[in-house]
Amino acid sequence: MAKYVKAVNFQPKPVEVSTSKRLMRNSYSYSAAGKKLPDSMLKAGQYLKVYGSAVTIRKDKYYKYANGKYVNAGNIDGTSRPLKHNAYVYTVKGTRNWNEAKRLKGTAVVTYGSRVKLSGKYYYMVGFSGQTALYIKAGNF
Repeated sequence: MAKYVKAVNFQPKPVEVSTSKRLMRNSYSYSAAGKKLPDSMLKAGQYLKVYGSAVTIRKDKYYKYANGKYVNAGNIDGTSRPLKHNAYVYTVKGTRNWNEAKRLKGTAVVTYGSRVKLSGKYYYMVGFSGQTALYIKAGNF
């Protein structure tokens, strides 16, 4: 005798919505437990297909981009910070980028990742101009 199960008892598997997002800083891949995966460096500027919204693992937000692999959400979405001083935009070499307009005091600028030291001074990454990363001095925030 054949046994049948009503289709009402089956729950469809939820579909994860995927979006393509640009990785703004070099980043490592992490496991679902928040542990850094070995040999998992992701380069800035590449696009990742992330699934769903950001999830919290150990008080930090991450995006799932592959089966069991996560990337820090701060390296994709960034953090909005208000400027305390007028600020010029600089290149990775620490020289002023004359193609970018200065940012004015009081405006909110999205920064990506933590501050970095370039040419002896601290900067926050604020975006790309083509393939060139752009920075603003950390003292302006």
